[in-house]
Amino acid sequence: MIIKPEDWHDIFTNEKDIAKVIDHLRITGAIDEYPELAVLDGLEQDPLWHPEGDVLTHLGLAANVAANIADEVGLVGDDRYTVVAATMLHDVGKATTSQHRIEQDGSVRIVSPGHAEAGAEPTESFLQTIGCQEHLQRKIVPLVVNHMATCPTERASRRLANRLAPATLEDWAIVTQADRLGRGKTSIGTRTI
Repeated sequence: MIIKPEDWHDIFTNEKDIAKVIDHLRITGAIDEYPELAVLDGLEQDPLWHPEGDVLTHLGLAANVAANIADEVGLVGDDRYTVVAATMLHDVGKATTSQHRIEQDGSVRIVSPGHAEAGAEPTESFLQTIGCQEHLQRKIVPLVVNHMATCPTERASRRLANRLAPATLEDWAIVTQADRLGRGKTSIGTRTI
């Protein structure tokens, strides 16, 4: 059964287990109604960074983390919608950028160069399909496109804030933290150094 636009709004503003919603889409076959997500079902990721499995599994787990963080910090309504939706969509660009790369030692790695930027179009397409309001789309797309950015200096932070606007650095911090924590426990991306 397809999820109606008003149901997506409720999912992003209230649901705590987005992974369960994605599993429902997979099990019922309704995922095919959302080609931006369907193409990620079974799409491999490098197990060193993503031991949890395919891209769609990661997006569900990361969105769960984003929902939890949003609730902990008191985000509601459009603010919660923004960070949860952006997190659920942050890796949709991997559909067109993922490739196998042979390392010098002969090992094979799965890489997705440029996936953040490539995520803009499928994010916009998905958000339009679900009836997302335009003012929210303007916040979500920059979060997806910039989720791989780093801002170690004050100047870099200002530049990132300009690229994110009207989304905020706080929104971005939730998306990037959820990305890191929405992986398997053995991921090198969740280790602290």
